[in-house]
Amino acid sequence: HIKPMSSAESSKETKSASPGGGDAGTHGKKDAAEERLRKKYPDWDHYSDEEKKIFRGYEERNAKAKMEEEASLEKLKASGATIPAVVLDGGWRATMLTTEEFKAVLAKGDVAPVPKKLGIDLVVRQDDPGTFDNQIACYLMIDPVTGFAPLKWQSKAGPCTVVRADGGAYGSLDHDVLHDYLATMLDAYADEGGAGRYLDPRSFQRWIRKSLLQKGMPSDEKTVLEKVKIAAPAVKLKGLKATKFNGRAGYRGRWLEDKQRFEVYLVDGKDVRVRAENIDVLS
Repeated sequence: HIKPMSSAESSKETKSASPGGGDAGTHGKKDAAEERLRKKYPDWDHYSDEEKKIFRGYEERNAKAKMEEEASLEKLKASGATIPAVVLDGGWRATMLTTEEFKAVLAKGDVAPVPKKLGIDLVVRQDDPGTFDNQIACYLMIDPVTGFAPLKWQSKAGPCTVVRADGGAYGSLDHDVLHDYLATMLDAYADEGGAGRYLDPRSFQRWIRKSLLQKGMPSDEKTVLEKVKIAAPAVKLKGLKATKFNGRAGYRGRWLEDKQRFEVYLVDGKDVRVRAENIDVLS
């Protein structure tokens, strides 16, 4: 998979203001690019020239793939597609679905078990089963207890489409962060005999913030919520009759329509259901 370029990587560099400064501007861009690589890869200065060349090429391909994806999304939006999705076809890429296409995914797809435990309701549909193995989709469908996916996902699942059950935002970076988390979690089944500590929305939310930092992206709360749509806002509780919960911190999870409350995953490990007016979102 070609991973999305970070916001820092996609920002425009200021050109040199010196007279006839075309070369100076170019050098400035190169210097800024090198500095971004140093931030993203802590051992950058210890890499060989050949290794640096590989990473530079990787970043250039990321940038190109990101631009192509954005252009494709704009065309899909213009054609009337409104619901975000991700296609798994050897890698992953963002797309947009019409309402009818979205309903078809919900009708024939399966709920992803581990993401559900993390507070994210994803539905995964096999679009053309029997064509090729799809390890990326298989990761989404692993059983939380055993670490194994059902057989239909282990062999020749073919290309797949992933959506949030409520039609909410889900894109390349969301899947990137989630996939890395699942891959790390899978190691725990072998090394620790289980992955219980990963099956917790608090652990995943901390992972999101750490992951952005490792990608060389800002990890302040505002940027996290702007860039990663499956990130849950950090919150504090207030104005509750059960005063022992007031001031306690956590992450705001699903909206429960039938209860007219949000799930909140408190950092001390307790889950509560709270009205919107009892939640302060932290910036």
